[in-house]
Amino acid sequence: MCIAYVKIFLLHFGFFFSAFVASQKRQSENKNDSYQMGEYVMAGIASYIDTVKDASTSETSPVFKLTDLMAMYDEGMREFGFYSNSHTTRFKERLLDTCPYLEACGVGRGQPTLIVFRADMEIAVRKSTLRNYQAEGAEMSSVANIVRKDLFEHPQCNWQEMTTEKQSTSVPNSLKALVRMLLRGPRGFQGQEDSMEVDQAVLTISQLIAFNVVNKRKEGAGTDIFHHSRSRETPVPVYLALKIYNETRNKKLIQFTNKLGMTISYDRVKGIVRDKANEVCDMYHSDRAVCPPSLLKCIFTSAAADNIDHNLSSSTAVGSFHGTALSLVQHPLPGEDGKLLNALFHPKKNMRLW
Repeated sequence: MCIAYVKIFLLHFGFFFSAFVASQKRQSENKNDSYQMGEYVMAGIASYIDTVKDASTSETSPVFKLTDLMAMYDEGMREFGFYSNSHTTRFKERLLDTCPYLEACGVGRGQPTLIVFRADMEIAVRKSTLRNYQAEGAEMSSVANIVRKDLFEHPQCNWQEMTTEKQSTSVPNSLKALVRMLLRGPRGFQGQEDSMEVDQAVLTISQLIAFNVVNKRKEGAGTDIFHHSRSRETPVPVYLALKIYNETRNKKLIQFTNKLGMTISYDRVKGIVRDKANEVCDMYHSDRAVCPPSLLKCIFTSAAADNIDHNLSSSTAVGSFHGTALSLVQHPLPGEDGKLLNALFHPKKNMRLW
């Protein structure tokens, strides 16, 4: 009985073993055929890459996506009756072994892997070490157009007040941001949200730029001639010119700083002084009294009077001058601010230049 079972087992084992050997032989043959056909398809892909490169008319060679090449390989294998679902890394290594003149370039995680020519990679690395002045010029031109657009759309400011707030609102924020980056670096804003309001250097340079900007250069104008629009006057160039005039009365000094683009012209200074003098005279007529516009009410005031005698000693002199000088001195107590005689001039808020 046992011998019969053994014979039956050996009979079935021999049958299954023969079937297994035949199956392994067929799989080995199919694997060899698949590998052989894969080599043919890979050679076709290499030929396709070379053909595209030769047909390219640009200075640089074309760039291929690894996923596109894998799709071409799988499609070619299926056309010959072989199932193919290529693995990315294995396909990339096999392609680079077949075409050693190619290089795989990974842009970043989640981005497609690019297949490029190694010679182009070397050229790209060399170019990356050189400055692209054309690209930099295009970027600077774009920034300049943005700032200039904001400058010409910015409303006219009141230059009669030299406060930090008025200076800040006299120029657009884009210009202040650009000047801030130039002076303090691109990271100059970190941790300093209100620094733009107190950085006088940024405000001064921004106002000088806004003062000197022109929409269209006049034809025939020389390089040493500057035409500043009154609508573009900012507090700093006006204040500097009036300060110089008040301290020195030096016409040449104001003309020189105007030529440098730092102040308004001497004629403009004289026009401002004349307008202010007319306003003060109108105030005298309306008040029917001659009183300094900076004088305050409700503050103890003392006066001193003295004669002014100017007798000319020249033999050709035909007259002389005799008058009286009055000096008013106010003595405010702590906590006394006084009241304005006229809103024309405020000694604390306006620029005290005369």
